[in-house]
Amino acid sequence: MERPFERLYNDFYICDVHDIEQFVFRAYMIYKNFIDIVLSGMIAEFIHLCDVEKFLNLYISCWNRAVFTIDGLYYHLKNLDLSPNESESSLPIYHVYLDITGIQIMDINDKRLILNSIEGRILNSYMNSPDNHWKEIYPCKCFAELGFETENKSYEKILSDINHTLTERFNNT
Repeated sequence: MERPFERLYNDFYICDVHDIEQFVFRAYMIYKNFIDIVLSGMIAEFIHLCDVEKFLNLYISCWNRAVFTIDGLYYHLKNLDLSPNESESSLPIYHVYLDITGIQIMDINDKRLILNSIEGRILNSYMNSPDNHWKEIYPCKCFAELGFETENKSYEKILSDINHTLTERFNNT
């Protein structure tokens, strides 16, 4: 479990503005339901109760790293030409995926990569940047553009909610 939020920006297609909004909405659902995501990850990884804080630190760090990637990708996607190609009467289709070099955006109609090497290195450096910020989770900046909540969530509050949920679950079994 190296990058639990990488799936958000790997292997999806953009055909119109609605698809970009869906990309942001998917990221927002992770942010909004972060506690449930962490708990699911703990169950999937068979995390021992004494390792909850270490696991939470990892998830917060991974999320905060993903925020930079999601925001950077969002601003690239917003600049794509999503108007129909009149000469070929085809709709634009872009494929966003990860390969060994990082995030790629390919124009499916002409098989052309959209990110130039400088933009790609900047965007992909966000994915790999060291992040010691695990005291809170950050919202993506693009959330505000779509009217979503943009409050940081503190480590203490998240840990308290996780511990409360785990206590409830164990008391009910």
